[in-house]
Amino acid sequence: KVEIAHTNCQIITINSTSIVCRTGPLPSSSTKSLVEVYVDQIGNAINEEHFFEYIDLWSSKYTWGGMELPGEGDVVVISENQAVYFDTHTPILKGVLIIGGALIFDDMQDVHLQCEYIIIM
Repeated sequence: KVEIAHTNCQIITINSTSIVCRTGPLPSSSTKSLVEVYVDQIGNAINEEHFFEYIDLWSSKYTWGGMELPGEGDVVVISENQAVYFDTHTPILKGVLIIGGALIFDDMQDVHLQCEYIIIM
């Protein structure tokens, strides 16, 4: 049994050195969580050095409540306990307001965030 943020993670494959599992929906907020593994008749395994974090993709409509991605002139708010992975190009937004959350840029591809202002609180 594998739990991340006290939520079941469905095991896809397992062997003596690795476990691949599929997480469920984000339980409440995007905070770093311990990964807990329970092996029948052996016990719990908890690694306190590595964490799992739910992260929203900027390019996913689900990050925006199932609506369209932010468009020209829009203001984007990234709230406390929300982490957004920026993986795309934007039109010129009015602004990005980060209130205790995190905006993480993909450093493996060419991405462009265009906006008139960015405020980090």
